[in-house]
Amino acid sequence: MDEIDLLNELLSVEQANYAARLVESTVYVGSDSMQADRVVERMARTNREHCEQLTDLILDLGGSPTPRRFDTITADLHFQDLAFLLPRLIEYQKGLVAKYEEIVPRLSMIPRAQSLAARILERHQRDLSSLGAFSHSSAEPIH
Repeated sequence: MDEIDLLNELLSVEQANYAARLVESTVYVGSDSMQADRVVERMARTNREHCEQLTDLILDLGGSPTPRRFDTITADLHFQDLAFLLPRLIEYQKGLVAKYEEIVPRLSMIPRAQSLAARILERHQRDLSSLGAFSHSSAEPIH
């Protein structure tokens, strides 16, 4: 797999970002999850930046960005309580961090690509840490 394919793999996971799906959905934000909602909103904004940065780099390197695929797995988010969905977001974020940790070293042939992926990884790690403050049992909603 070449570096363009690796960057497209990162772009695909960014395009399916769970925080962005939460913001696009009509989830219920109760008083107990307002702070978490602000974190999720920020994560969605930075997700758009990550997609733009990865797309620009892929184009600069002469590649073709992967088209966005709509994620049917998150089609059930509408009208659910954000507090109940936070454990799923945390698990998604852990997987996202793991994917970047796997790919960043493999981009060593293109320092610019490795640097961008490393910066995005750091952001995702900080987001995961921020979400930890809202971590509760996934068996029941937070109320």
